[in-house]
Amino acid sequence: MFLKTHDELLAAFEDRIAKGDKVEPGDWMPDEYRKNLIRQVSQHAHSEVIGMQPEGNWITRAPSLRAKLILLAKIQDEAGHGLYLYSACETLGISRDELLNQLQTFTFFASYPIVIDAIKWFIIIALTEELLKYLVVKINISGSYVLDEPLDVMLYMVVAALGFTAVENILYLFSPIDNISFDVIIKTTLAVSFIRFIGATFLHTLCSATLGYFMALSFFKTEKRLKLTIIGIFISGATHGLYDFSIMTLKTPLNFVIPVIIITGLAMFVIFAFNKTKRMKSISNI
Repeated sequence: MFLKTHDELLAAFEDRIAKGDKVEPGDWMPDEYRKNLIRQVSQHAHSEVIGMQPEGNWITRAPSLRAKLILLAKIQDEAGHGLYLYSACETLGISRDELLNQLQTFTFFASYPIVIDAIKWFIIIALTEELLKYLVVKINISGSYVLDEPLDVMLYMVVAALGFTAVENILYLFSPIDNISFDVIIKTTLAVSFIRFIGATFLHTLCSATLGYFMALSFFKTEKRLKLTIIGIFISGATHGLYDFSIMTLKTPLNFVIPVIIITGLAMFVIFAFNKTKRMKSISNI
């Protein structure tokens, strides 16, 4: 009996892996599995070849014949390792020309797309959003007569977060809807509204309240104002980025567990911060 469907082939492959059986290059394997094998083996091969280059520069500078021989032996070993690994890659279905082209055009970010995702969610999105909310409050409220209680800082940061989230939610709800049925629009709108309220709105509020707490502290500890502000921005940006990164990049169950831990942890911290801030003395024109 021949296995024909993809599900049957995948089940048989996973069964072989579970049993610890060897998988030969010509055997059937999932495309993603083969792709990852090629990536891992080829990167090892590239590292062997690249590793020869700085050592090769020292052959003519070696102080003695013995030192030259040691360097040559090391370079020969790395060249041999690279050759073996390139040959192994070829058995998986990639040509030597493709491998050498990868070596010549190798970029770190292309080989590690998760780094691009991390930069996107932690820096470009999370940090930028937290800085924008901070600047709104800093520019419009700081030094104003309306700011006479330490708790006001946290409250204004929460208001800024709610305003920011409102704009985000509107953009999500009114995204292009061409060629989508009315039923799908209604279901999508309800789902997005619920998820955004439970997740994103709550997250923005908690992150901004956390930053507001450190801002309130910085007004009293003037000698540490910059340090406390940076810590607040870092914590709010890091937790915000980790939340987005885990939901959009990681797989189940991490894309659920990590956001729940973040929301729960931030909520507990903000409750503590509110109580502590309420006990701080009032001061005009903070």
